[in-house]
Amino acid sequence: MGPQDLIVDEADVRVTLALDPRAPGHSIVVWKSHVQDFTELDDGETARLFTVCRDVARALRASLTGVERVYQVTMCDGEVNHLHIQLIPRYEGSPIGSRRLVDPRGPVLDGADLARAVKAAFDAARS
Repeated sequence: MGPQDLIVDEADVRVTLALDPRAPGHSIVVWKSHVQDFTELDDGETARLFTVCRDVARALRASLTGVERVYQVTMCDGEVNHLHIQLIPRYEGSPIGSRRLVDPRGPVLDGADLARAVKAAFDAARS
């Protein structure tokens, strides 16, 4: 899967920090079974995927200072189509709207610490 910092690794879904984030905390939620997009999921799988997305977004907001919103984006196209959802935090003072989707990408800074903080908030909310 690559050297991404791991947040969640469960039987059906994996969540990591993006290697080239648009904002600190930019995360990638990957549905492990191969499907091209969410329309191929059954009702239970759809609920599972979006529940994990919601829970990770809540963990991002709880663990990262200044996160006002978390945008959820899926664009499964290209050479290898595989369902994944990007969760992109928007911070206080950032412009609102789809501009976040074209922000410049940068390196992950303090990825291991950031992933640990988000995972701790994710685990705490689920227990």
